[in-house]
Amino acid sequence: METFGEIGIYISYVLIIIAAIGLLVGVGIAVAQNWNDGGMHAVIGVAAVILFFGIGYVLSSDEASQRLMEKGLGDPVSYRRSSAGIIAVYALAIVASVLVLVDIVKGFVDGN
Repeated sequence: METFGEIGIYISYVLIIIAAIGLLVGVGIAVAQNWNDGGMHAVIGVAAVILFFGIGYVLSSDEASQRLMEKGLGDPVSYRRSSAGIIAVYALAIVASVLVLVDIVKGFVDGN
């Protein structure tokens, strides 16, 4: 017999999947309706994020430390995916910071 907490987790998974599908359908409709007004930019942005995660996956390592293996967290596939996510987040944060600084400098130069 499953506990209430386990049932709640499964319900949460279903709701997250429904929300993700709704998000993707809504974005797809918005991009299709406004292709000339920014739909292409949205597609390029999504491709860039996928590229960052791909680069993070290529740069990540699947070698788990001995301490992680002792705790049972030494699955190489999971470790590589989490390493890829961390690298991608760092890269995206650096790019976002540089773009904010460029925008600030551009604002000073333009007088805004």
